[in-house]
Amino acid sequence: MTASTAADNSLKSNENIASDADVLPRRFERYTLLKRIARGGMGEVFLATNGGIEGAERPCVVKTIRKEHETDSSFLARFLDEARIQSQLGHPGVAQVVEATNDASGKPYVVVEFIEGKNLGDLRARAGQLGVRVGWAEALALTIVVCDALAHVHERTDADGKPLEIVHRDLSPQNVMVSYGGDVKLIDFGTARGHNRRCQTIAGIVFAKPGYVAPEVANNTPGGIPADLYAVGIMLWELLAGRRFLSGEAAQHLAAVAAGKRNPSPLAQLVGAPPELDALIGKLTAASVAERYGSARQAMNDLVRLLQRAPSMADGDRSVRGRSARLMQKLYPAEPARTRSEFARLVAEARQVEPPPAALPPSPPAPAVEADPDVLAGTQYRLVREIGRGAMGVVYEAYHLELFRTVALKVLDPESLGVEAQKRFRAEARAIAQLSHENLVDLYEFGITEDGRPFYAMELLNGESLDKKIARESGMDYREAVQLAMQACDALEVAHKASVIHRDIKPANLFLCQDGTLKLLDFGVAKAEFGVESKSDASAISIVGTPEYMAPEQAKGQADERSDVYALGAVLYELLSGKLPHQAESTIELLDAKFRKQPLPVSVVAAHRGVSRALSDAVARALEIDADLRFQSAVEFRKALQGALQVFTVQSPARKRLARGLASAITLSVLGLIGAAASRTAVVERAHAVLAPVAHKLAELRAHAVERREASFESAVAAESVPAESKTVTAQAAQPAGEPVAPAAPAELAKAEGTPSAVAALAPANDDGEVDDDSEGAAQVATPSADGARASDAAPSAVIEQVRALTAKGKRSKALDVLRHAAKKSPNDAAVLRELTLLAQQDRAWGEAVKTARRWVTVEPSTESKLELARLDKKTGHREDAISVLQSVMKDNPDSPEAHAMLVGLIGGERVALASANRK
Repeated sequence: MTASTAADNSLKSNENIASDADVLPRRFERYTLLKRIARGGMGEVFLATNGGIEGAERPCVVKTIRKEHETDSSFLARFLDEARIQSQLGHPGVAQVVEATNDASGKPYVVVEFIEGKNLGDLRARAGQLGVRVGWAEALALTIVVCDALAHVHERTDADGKPLEIVHRDLSPQNVMVSYGGDVKLIDFGTARGHNRRCQTIAGIVFAKPGYVAPEVANNTPGGIPADLYAVGIMLWELLAGRRFLSGEAAQHLAAVAAGKRNPSPLAQLVGAPPELDALIGKLTAASVAERYGSARQAMNDLVRLLQRAPSMADGDRSVRGRSARLMQKLYPAEPARTRSEFARLVAEARQVEPPPAALPPSPPAPAVEADPDVLAGTQYRLVREIGRGAMGVVYEAYHLELFRTVALKVLDPESLGVEAQKRFRAEARAIAQLSHENLVDLYEFGITEDGRPFYAMELLNGESLDKKIARESGMDYREAVQLAMQACDALEVAHKASVIHRDIKPANLFLCQDGTLKLLDFGVAKAEFGVESKSDASAISIVGTPEYMAPEQAKGQADERSDVYALGAVLYELLSGKLPHQAESTIELLDAKFRKQPLPVSVVAAHRGVSRALSDAVARALEIDADLRFQSAVEFRKALQGALQVFTVQSPARKRLARGLASAITLSVLGLIGAAASRTAVVERAHAVLAPVAHKLAELRAHAVERREASFESAVAAESVPAESKTVTAQAAQPAGEPVAPAAPAELAKAEGTPSAVAALAPANDDGEVDDDSEGAAQVATPSADGARASDAAPSAVIEQVRALTAKGKRSKALDVLRHAAKKSPNDAAVLRELTLLAQQDRAWGEAVKTARRWVTVEPSTESKLELARLDKKTGHREDAISVLQSVMKDNPDSPEAHAMLVGLIGGERVALASANRK
């Protein structure tokens, strides 16, 4: 034997001797031990493989008790405790236990996943060797995953929901592994405390590695959750400082820590980080437990918020894992290939040593298992019913077979399977998961189905979206509308703080629960600073969102917090008035209108609802064309709405008393005039003399409720559309505050049909007894639809003829006003309701069209009316309502081809055929 051969054998022997007599590689149960990784006081750790097809072997880690301690009961208890505790944990940030069992001789062993990487101590040392500083953003990214894993460890419960109360108690850089791909995992729970631990240390005290021992542990107090958080803070400080926190003798260091005299020094300025970093480390490592973070989750949330302020990497990636992976690539560019090469070499050597395994007898065929067609393949969810469909996928009500929980399950549509669609779907789930608030939905799980479609489960809501409520009610009480808008502001505040811009605020994405809570849904087109938006968005961003609610700048690809404020303002405008702020024939005309003109104030459009000036001003400011003139945040908008609601509440009683007093004065005056009238001319003259001061007071009220620009607008429009005989009253209604109202000539007053009607027109009041800024009576002489209103007083057939003539001339808006007035006068006339339904559709006033169609079906439940309603329900996304209406048609008229075709399109031909067979 040559000297070289002897030296090689000696080296191999030193490396692979597992104990006094065992040589590696060797067979151990169904594993092959390849190399000893570590040998401690209690056990040994081996790199192993469980075999497999050549070239497809996978590495794992086998932990056994050292032979000299196999009969020591205390060692056995500690070994089993570690296996028992770590097996209870299921988190990406904790090394997973693959198997924990006994070998053929009854001795326990544990198999743990192999982590291809280095521990934090090695990482810090490597950075020092290369002269590379770990950036503050990279250090935060690593620490965030550690805190996330610790939150899982500390909060873990058993099968009955009882907390396991697990605490690691030995956190140090050596027990935190970082893979070359950027994954971070906690290992070594040998000294962990847990509810299911059978062996306890004396007084529950465990001293961890000296540099990471918390002050309370150094003072002989049992370590708990705060001790783990202290160790996290020290590890973060060391990553940033590039050196150990422990200096000098370990005993002296521990004494100084116990006395509160050894604390991490400030580093933020040195590493170019925000100053909040020092405060965060200080809160993690505070000498007093009361001043430390209460949980790992709280610390993680603060770390995440601080990381969001870090610049993105060169490729635009801002993710936590991306930062960790980039750091490992910088420090260990060639190590992954070397590690895999070594594993392949060890496996090849083991195959040469081991005899081929004996062939196993063929297994009996597995019994056929009939799959449940309602279970989403590859998941534990049984689909109960379809809730809705959108551009991103289908939402189902689903039931989790293991957790017995009903959820809303969103699955990517099979037709949308593609890299970009899947990236957008994941981004939506990530955006929801980042946010937590009572006005936002909770995300439970994200996964991939057997056929490769991503899905996520979230809380199931009971109620309806606001678009359905608007379609049914066409506007709501201002108090309810403002309260809902304020809840939406709260949700947006949370999203914006997390740097998430929703970009698609609309009634369909605002869900009103049965308990009155509003939930903001659908972050499918959200834009976020932490990487939600894909790079391809730059080419398609101009069409992101819904044009009817989109802010002007968003159409140009420039969306920020104020864009969401604009969209919410548009929703509130519609809630108050039942109409959109801008209406146009096409999307291009609509966006053009948004850039050119402000919408008519909601106090004018919804005057009959008693909208105050303060509330109208708040909505108008939210809808400003120039984003700099808008509310700059959802918080500002909410405060303005809250102030408007309080002001209106304070002023309302006074206005009511004033209105009642004026109404009483008018009534008494009219009764006196009627009793004393000698002739019609005398009555008119005395009525004018008595009512002139009242009219003056009403004009002042009007001036306070509507801004001068609104009055000017009305006057300008009225000058074009109001007949000459009505212009005198219009001028009086638009008179500025503080100027006397010009008295009407007796001859003009005499043209009224009677004094009481003229008085009613002068003193309109809403249902609360408040004097309104406008009223139905005033609108007949002071709005653009005045001539149409007179036409609508004619017989329904004449009205319809007039409407068709106006439509032929291109005066669709005027025709709609005529029909609306006619429908008010004759609410049960089917012909008018039919005409209004069709014309509203042409004007894209979908909410009004649906509401009118429902009224038409109630008045005349014919096949035509029901089919029209079904078409509208289908078009506006009310699928279940459309199916219900169509089933009603099929019941009365089974041979209706149109109803049959629509049903097939909605629920499928087989279900329609089955329903028909059941009816027969």
